[in-house]
Amino acid sequence: MASESLEIKIPSFSRIKKNPWVLSTILASALAIAAIIIILTNSASGSLGYCSTSEGSSSLTAQQAGQSVVSFLNSHTNMSVQLKNVTEFSGVYEVDLLYQNQTIPTYSTKDGKYLMQVVTPIQ
Repeated sequence: MASESLEIKIPSFSRIKKNPWVLSTILASALAIAAIIIILTNSASGSLGYCSTSEGSSSLTAQQAGQSVVSFLNSHTNMSVQLKNVTEFSGVYEVDLLYQNQTIPTYSTKDGKYLMQVVTPIQ
């Protein structure tokens, strides 16, 4: 039995000179593969904060998030609000505030960095 040899043809320099798209296609492919590897590596390690679903050490307890919202509103507005209740709601905290004897629901991210007045369901 004769062994068959495998030939890999690499474009010659003269072919690249005649058709510059060959080189640009090779470079674009290499960059795309590198970008995919970087994205997959970062998402697997959880370093893309907006994609991470794990609760890291930066998450606040429900009570801490509620106090953060109350402190923020009392110091940045002319309102005087009190914390009534905090519950977890679809990955965020629903913070019920007491203002002029009315309960006003607001929402905070679990890390306490963002305050939302309205959550709109999309499904």
